[in-house]
Amino acid sequence: MDLYAHAPRLEPSQHAALIAAKGRGDPLADAAASEDVAGVSLTAPPPGSALARLIASIDLRPAWLDDEAIARGGELLHRAGPLAIIALASSSLVQGYADPRGNKPLVMSGQLERRAYRRLHETARFLLSVYARDGMRGPHGVGWQTTLRVRLIHGRVRNLIRASGRWDYAWGEPANQHDTVGTLTMFTVVLLDGLEGLGMHVAPDEAERYYQVFRYVGHVLGIEDELLPVDLAHARRARASIRAEQAPPDDDSRALTGALLDAPVREARSRSERVLGAALRQMMIGGSRSLLPRAMADALAIPSTPARHLVRVARPLSAVWGRIGDAGLGRDATVALGRLLWRSFVGYGLREGAPAFAPPDALHGR
Repeated sequence: MDLYAHAPRLEPSQHAALIAAKGRGDPLADAAASEDVAGVSLTAPPPGSALARLIASIDLRPAWLDDEAIARGGELLHRAGPLAIIALASSSLVQGYADPRGNKPLVMSGQLERRAYRRLHETARFLLSVYARDGMRGPHGVGWQTTLRVRLIHGRVRNLIRASGRWDYAWGEPANQHDTVGTLTMFTVVLLDGLEGLGMHVAPDEAERYYQVFRYVGHVLGIEDELLPVDLAHARRARASIRAEQAPPDDDSRALTGALLDAPVREARSRSERVLGAALRQMMIGGSRSLLPRAMADALAIPSTPARHLVRVARPLSAVWGRIGDAGLGRDATVALGRLLWRSFVGYGLREGAPAFAPPDALHGR
């Protein structure tokens, strides 16, 4: 079932503003990314540099910043544990690849198809840093600095794409404001709906805390104030509006999705890794078939395997796990266990060395 097909959408004026934002990128980040920022401190950038101007534009303490959310918003991600990882890989990322216009910067960068499994773990590492306790307390928080480095990567990719002469501006600007709002909804609305779809109940106040952390992520990423959803309900309306005007998946959507789902097996380097990879691949496929609208899963050529039944069977267990972590000692235990699982997942995937979140030096894709 498509959760967003009949969901409330943005008001017409808000929707029009979001559509118009396809034509706007992030000039401050583009200018900073044109400088040599390798090894430059994000807390003490060179005076007068474009990076210094970029950092100065970020409000460290917006009036709406929720201190409790910054401190506790990550508890949901941690206590959800493996359910959050499945929702991320099977739904959030895949729904992003399904957009035939928004996926073009990923295709042109070439990084996802070439290193899909590593990119999944790097995305998990990004979320882990953002949702670390006080991770978004800038400018020294690990999540704050990682988010700014991601913004610089976006700027560098935009610069490379423009210089390539291969971009079709009918798509809007590369990695534009509209698409950044879409990405924000992937990691919030879609991930939260994925947890519910897997059987885990999330209390409204906990879901709101989780969103408010990413609201600040959106601000640091450079989303314009008038486009940045103020709360989870607003973000849901934005998600529904984006889905309403999204074209069906294309060949690039299928290539990106296939690269992600096949990566655990394709990139395995030992027999034990292949066994674990095959199990993870089936979990991801089953999760996609359970969480995505059927028409989208079919259009993405995601195989319909028996794993989809395992996901449905596991929903009562997921519900029990969610109830255990609702409060008290059970919550403390599930948060601690989930944090360990996330760190192990990221550490295993990035065992060859943690990513520097450094801007790329060239485009490697089509």
